[in-house]
Amino acid sequence: MLGALGGLVLGGCGRPAPEPAVPARAFPRLQLDPLVGLVPAGGLDTLVQLRWSQLLHTLDRQLQPLLPPSGLDALGGVLGFEPRLIEEVCVGVFGPTTLVVLRAPHDPERVERLFRERLTAEQRRSNEGPGVVRVQGRIGTVPRGLVTLLPDVLAYEVGPPGVLRAVVGFAQQKLKRARAALDGEPLGGLAARLGDAPIRAFFPSPATSWAGAHGLLERATGAAFALEPGHERTACRAALEGAWGEEPGEALRRLELTWQDLARSAPGHLLGLHEPVAPFQAQGDAQMLTATATITTDRLLRGLHDITGASLRELFPAP
Repeated sequence: MLGALGGLVLGGCGRPAPEPAVPARAFPRLQLDPLVGLVPAGGLDTLVQLRWSQLLHTLDRQLQPLLPPSGLDALGGVLGFEPRLIEEVCVGVFGPTTLVVLRAPHDPERVERLFRERLTAEQRRSNEGPGVVRVQGRIGTVPRGLVTLLPDVLAYEVGPPGVLRAVVGFAQQKLKRARAALDGEPLGGLAARLGDAPIRAFFPSPATSWAGAHGLLERATGAAFALEPGHERTACRAALEGAWGEEPGEALRRLELTWQDLARSAPGHLLGLHEPVAPFQAQGDAQMLTATATITTDRLLRGLHDITGASLRELFPAP
């Protein structure tokens, strides 16, 4: 009896039974990998892929003239997250609309708040599903849009709206019949030819936008190029798919003439194309042409700086 009473007393004086654990907030299984899988193929004119973190890691010091720390700090203040922590960026051009999709650690509420503060008219916000928020409006006369995709993806739209809906559809795996940019031809085959370079650019219909290349672009069904920068050298690769309607040797001759034109041009001299470290080489067949060359990384970056951001004082220093 005493033992039973003691057990009751001790049991009553012990710790209370623990409360049921609150389950952790479960995020939806959005399909966010690969990042380029969120960019639709329909209407795409140009696609650029940048493995941003790899570029900064490889070329941190050399990129500072192009990307000064003060500029990155200012950009971070506008966007609401640290640009140096971006892992990857995909930029797609769809006629008058530009889409930017990126992966970076961020606070989605802060990013949304800063984006909404910049809008000047027609602001609209909607929850597109668990983990997905879309904000649209205008800055002046230009439509702008933002989508946050938990946990770490952001998508921006500049221009007439519509592309962001496709991004959300791909993330939620609702677009069963639509294709992403690199799913299928011609860009899928071109991507395989280029390999996994940190800088890649794709043009699904070069014939509609360009002319030249001694007639090659006008008959091309797809074009792409890649850059793989190192501290000292940058490997350049290009691929062109099409129906040349002639012997492969003639198409290769046209490709070599195109390289010579580029190397002799003013931008070619600025970028160092006229003095490659390893010579230009081309090969191909009746459907696909590929070309490779290696140039000096410092010369390339200095040329990009001169083309995009150099002041007159830098271009024409006083005696």
